[in-house]
Amino acid sequence: NAATLSDTCLTPVEGRALENLSTEELETRFLAFWTAKEAAVKLTGTGWSVDPKSVRLRLAGGLPDGVLNPMAKLIPIPVPGHLCHVALQFSAQDLS
Repeated sequence: NAATLSDTCLTPVEGRALENLSTEELETRFLAFWTAKEAAVKLTGTGWSVDPKSVRLRLAGGLPDGVLNPMAKLIPIPVPGHLCHVALQFSAQDLS
């Protein structure tokens, strides 16, 4: 379940964003985090040869808003009952 997986897949900051949620909200939010991390590792080509905790998400309102490591933009894709993500390459030049 999401509560068990979050301990092995999420950073402490990400894990705190899941605290005090209902079971349904927890499952939905965890899947949003997971799809964001999965999109980032697909973008880099590393796949899950990296520790999921090493993929750090930027959060806004408790939801993934970007990826800090590896640096990537996220595009949310709403799917009925879930939120999936596509990652786009991002560079420091994009900040200007």
